[in-house]
Amino acid sequence: MTPDNNAHPIDASTPPGAWLKQVRLEKGMQPEQVCAHLGITRHRLEMLEGDEYARLPAEVYVRGWIRRYCSMLDLPAGAVLASFDEQLALLQREKQARQQAAQRLSRQR
Repeated sequence: MTPDNNAHPIDASTPPGAWLKQVRLEKGMQPEQVCAHLGITRHRLEMLEGDEYARLPAEVYVRGWIRRYCSMLDLPAGAVLASFDEQLALLQREKQARQQAAQRLSRQR
């Protein structure tokens, strides 16, 4: 089966985890089904769907889970992973800004 890109167009303003959860709910799938398919705990699924990437294991695992989740939902993995990459870049910029602010504070003391 090929993904139907028009049935669930990707909204750039919606983070990938929230978008996956929305499509899962629209399809009437239970979290337990997804956990079994992905081989992850309910807690990790909640973090994935909550876009809490800093609390999840290495990026390579998260990317694999996203690919498999997209396959389960018949979604285009490439577009969802591109959104994931944007979220990671945003997190990295925020982390760098916090580190720079902390460095400035420590120099002022």
